[in-house]
Amino acid sequence: MLRMGRIVTVVSGAFFFLVFIISWIFGAGAEISTAADTTVTLTETRKLIPSSSIPADDFGVTLVLSGDLAVVGAPGQAMGGNTPGVVHIFGRDTGGPVQWGEAVTLTAGDGVNGDSFGVLPAYSAGALAVGAPFATVNGNTAQGAVYLFARGSRLDSWTFVRKITAVPGSSGDGFGIAALDNGRLLVGAPNVTVGSNPRQGAAYLFEQDAGGPDNWGQTVVLTASDGVSNDYFGDSVVLSGDTAVVNQYIFSRQLNGNWTETTKLAAADGLESVLFGHSAAMSGDIVALGDASAEVNGQAFQGAVYLYGRHQNGANQWGQIRKITVTSGLAGDSFGTGVALSGDMLVVGAPGADKAYVFRQNAGGENMWGLTAVLTGSDVTDGSEFGIGTAVDRGLILVGARTANAVYLFDLRSYLYLPFIRQ
Repeated sequence: MLRMGRIVTVVSGAFFFLVFIISWIFGAGAEISTAADTTVTLTETRKLIPSSSIPADDFGVTLVLSGDLAVVGAPGQAMGGNTPGVVHIFGRDTGGPVQWGEAVTLTAGDGVNGDSFGVLPAYSAGALAVGAPFATVNGNTAQGAVYLFARGSRLDSWTFVRKITAVPGSSGDGFGIAALDNGRLLVGAPNVTVGSNPRQGAAYLFEQDAGGPDNWGQTVVLTASDGVSNDYFGDSVVLSGDTAVVNQYIFSRQLNGNWTETTKLAAADGLESVLFGHSAAMSGDIVALGDASAEVNGQAFQGAVYLYGRHQNGANQWGQIRKITVTSGLAGDSFGTGVALSGDMLVVGAPGADKAYVFRQNAGGENMWGLTAVLTGSDVTDGSEFGIGTAVDRGLILVGARTANAVYLFDLRSYLYLPFIRQ
């Protein structure tokens, strides 16, 4: 990451967008919510520390939280003298009741130096998908792969199921940005050439029983209808039931099993920047798109988040319901780098400010998505990049701090009635 004072410079390039390019290179109303972070600052309940890792491993950039399970990727971590990448599994009661200790680490059985195993893991219904976007496949350098694991009866018991690759695949595709939902796997490959457009990008859908039980066969390839070169379509993917979100595009599964592009989301104020949609989350009928490079009141890379609802101005019509910024934000905060959504709770990371912000859907009024808490680590110092990764599950929140080599857990379940922070 290149830093100029407080400014975090995000560079989109040879791989997928935002998180790792950052790390490795150093209409309903469309209302605006501007949040002032002047009160209700909370520190962590637990701090998750890897058994073996250093800041250069990118531990904490990618996070998954589901019930009693926390998954933290460290795609730059060394093993046996190489750096294939590692995934760390933490359990709520590992090491004692509610201790959130490390249960086990997972690696790719055929991993080699530079695979970046651990990029954007995804978990659903006992299955864990882990991307390795720089993995060599059939001689194709950095074509990328996804490794599937099945959870056993204990958190330290995981079985390797299958290595998944795209067909066709080519060198440099960067396949490995994963989303998983109940037997369906969506994988982005943002560097794929589509037609004559290099790095336009694509996303591949796999289904668990396509081609046979537990075969995880490829069924659909998604591309943007208006895609052009250097779009990096697929560097952000979300899958929820019959809805897929790829960057700013929404696809829906039809009754015949086909997937159709139904909407391209846009900023109602027309101020979307180059990173608009390169971080995303979905819960129910709400989609959140981060725009970490957004300019706000003349402040470059201060960042913004846009919220969209499914049934705006008609059934299944997606429209913007809110744009969220932080009034006290500064240039380089990169608000919107980490975006996580669960029910009525939205968590947004701002690693340039070393903060994460919690918004609630009806805080300050119906559908106002008002700010209710600001999160920070008790030992976080300037430049820790606290907020580069976020995850939330029913009031439990994870926030990664890459250069601090740590992940912080917050339990807001006892703070369900945090006051709305007025401007």
